[in-house]
Amino acid sequence: DRKEMAAQGPPGHQCLDPICESSHQDGKFSPTRPPRREPRLSFAQHTITVNRDTGERVAMDTVQSLGRHRSMSVTSANEHATTRGRSKTITSDPRSIALTFLEHVEIFHKSHYEWHPADYMEANYMAVIELCNQAADCFRKEPRLVQVDMPAYIMGDLHGNFQDLMAFGHAFWRQGANVCPANLVFLGDYVDRRYFSVEVIIYLFAQKLTAPHKVILLRGNHELRDTNQVFGFLDECLRKFGAEHGQQVWEAANNAFDCLPLAAVVGGAAFCCHGGIPGPECSGDMSEILRVPCPLRSDDENIVARDVLWSDPMEADTVEEFEPNAERGVSYKFSTRALEKFLQRNDLEFVIRAHQYKVHLGFQIQKKNKLVTVFSSSAYCGQSNEASIVLVADGKLRVMRLDTLADRMDSQPVER
Repeated sequence: DRKEMAAQGPPGHQCLDPICESSHQDGKFSPTRPPRREPRLSFAQHTITVNRDTGERVAMDTVQSLGRHRSMSVTSANEHATTRGRSKTITSDPRSIALTFLEHVEIFHKSHYEWHPADYMEANYMAVIELCNQAADCFRKEPRLVQVDMPAYIMGDLHGNFQDLMAFGHAFWRQGANVCPANLVFLGDYVDRRYFSVEVIIYLFAQKLTAPHKVILLRGNHELRDTNQVFGFLDECLRKFGAEHGQQVWEAANNAFDCLPLAAVVGGAAFCCHGGIPGPECSGDMSEILRVPCPLRSDDENIVARDVLWSDPMEADTVEEFEPNAERGVSYKFSTRALEKFLQRNDLEFVIRAHQYKVHLGFQIQKKNKLVTVFSSSAYCGQSNEASIVLVADGKLRVMRLDTLADRMDSQPVER
């Protein structure tokens, strides 16, 4: 992304302390081995595919067989959690703005992705700015590393794909995040690439304000000014709100992004972030994340934040631990050994991250089954990939896939 940006140029809840101690001898890291115990999490043997409109299960298959065939078949997706008109100007009343926005994005969704009247967004720019300001205040109260209880749904990159976001919402938290039996963790990259970044952040910020302890929004590398002024979010704001007001909305959204947490630990065992683990310039102790300043305007201001936002796994381990991430021009790629050392040092079992468009299934399992990459935006940049999320519940990691195959690409919304 950094190389592509350089080529294009700029436009005109409780703290977590590590359990494992470590010693450094001759400059080498030597983790103290914790007592042997039963794993807290393991992979479910099946993935579930749900219908985007009804939320019903339409397919089930084993993880191992997914690469061989795609056939699969019906009960409500919600059983896997734990228990089982015309638009008007939005008021800027802080007490009702979040609920009002949720009502209006539902109208937008049902109106084939068109606001009525045509100047709806520009008329409500002040309410959008107020929503962003309230969200920023909420994010400032959170630690940079958030602890999240099971059960939890974990979503990867969205990139302005409002249709898939609403489909997941209708399938898994149809009545709202505040009454969903599971927590919701979003791994960043909400904006850019697609046409509805504004609607995506309106929906997510409103859900956060209605259920601040259940909805966890983490920062991705596209929640950085240097990135989203190049890849579409700024242009979208200017187009939808006008030149003057659009710039103000873009700034307000980025001020909120500056305060987003960087990582979360789900169920005490799964480290969740957008990119990956901190690189060799960091200690490997995840408590470093807690010391990242807030707000943080640029990833250049902190190497821990930079790596959590940008790092990638090596496809094949070519060095022992880390190598420069030449593809992105920033941060590092990490090996299986580096991942294992990070997990052991911090008494963790898995890393769940986003950041990379993977195979057509919308997820990938790597590094001795200790690393899960999840991507939650289907038909990404014209590809034929599905969208997936991860459910962490009852000691299992289960992949949930949205029924959005290539033959449904023609149903993707277009900007009007």
